[in-house]
Amino acid sequence: MLVDINNPDMSMIRFCIQDLDMFGDNNCLGQAVYPVKCLKTGYRSIQLRNEYCEPLELASLLVHFSYIEVGKCDLIYTSIQELRFEGNRILEQLENHKKTKNSTVVRQLEQRLAKIQSVIFEKMEMRRSVFV
Repeated sequence: MLVDINNPDMSMIRFCIQDLDMFGDNNCLGQAVYPVKCLKTGYRSIQLRNEYCEPLELASLLVHFSYIEVGKCDLIYTSIQELRFEGNRILEQLENHKKTKNSTVVRQLEQRLAKIQSVIFEKMEMRRSVFV
């Protein structure tokens, strides 16, 4: 998973293992919360805790952390952010035109949104390949 963190000094990361019960409710089986700055790169064993923050015996996650400065792919990152902003703007327009039931404009906006989403996906894959 690739996550953008704007302020690592103030950021926390939470791991939560959930189970869907027969009523459709998510129950938290185990969780862990750490400051991002405290996590070292490489493989780490994360001990899970219950909802009262008590350690769970033999319950842990094996995760791999790596940090990469955004500067290595600033152009890709910036264009993804701009595309997300444009996509959100089109979504707002789409909601407004759905209310007025203007099907021609709705179809055009949906096509533009699909195109933007596919470009975002391509750029995310390109960005992911930079990090590997």
